[in-house]
Amino acid sequence: VPMGAILSGFVAAGGYYLGARVLGHRPSRVLLLNMVVVSVFTFFAIYWLSYALVKFDGVTARDVMPFGSYLNIVLRQSSIEFSVHAHRVGKPIELGAWGYAYAALQIVGFAFGGWAVFTHLSDLPYCDTCGKYLVRKGRQSRYSTDTEGLTAISQAVAAQFAASNPAGAIAAHAQFGGRDKGEEYVQLMSTLELKMCPVCESNWLGYSAQRLSGSNSEELEGLGCSMSCPGKVELAV
Repeated sequence: VPMGAILSGFVAAGGYYLGARVLGHRPSRVLLLNMVVVSVFTFFAIYWLSYALVKFDGVTARDVMPFGSYLNIVLRQSSIEFSVHAHRVGKPIELGAWGYAYAALQIVGFAFGGWAVFTHLSDLPYCDTCGKYLVRKGRQSRYSTDTEGLTAISQAVAAQFAASNPAGAIAAHAQFGGRDKGEEYVQLMSTLELKMCPVCESNWLGYSAQRLSGSNSEELEGLGCSMSCPGKVELAV
């Protein structure tokens, strides 16, 4: 697994991530293509910088050969080594023609890094009409150790969502558990989060449940749900 290439792909797509978050605009499929292309281009840019800047006896590779020839030499002379618990096993193995396959695997890693950034951005709540990311307007959290009670409130909230009744979901959720964490090490947290589109001011209400164990939290799968809320919605703490 080319973890270095994947992390480099993350970094290469980082500018798009910051731009999307700062401007609040959800990326399009065209931007996905740009992010992947930039991530792949970064792979070749790394080799080109070595080709153009690294000197041997005062001479760069750029002075004596075209970039394609340099890349061919570097890839064919690539080598890999194996280690167990940071201890090298055997001698490095020169890849030869397999260097191209290894480079292709790295390119896939770079592209995957860009795709992963886009996927994360696409999963964030956004306005279907404006394409803008939603901003948090309020949050209501309740704590309990009652597993059956958490299941019941999750079902009740989901039923109110299905009936397009955000006020009913908020009122029902406010009656569950307590506002403050207790002294128990393992607890359950039930959360309603209200977000709003900064352009058209439409609302979005989302529900989630987590298991808290000390300072760690674990999302409880299958209990989350959300709904769009036309009109004014208020979420009491």
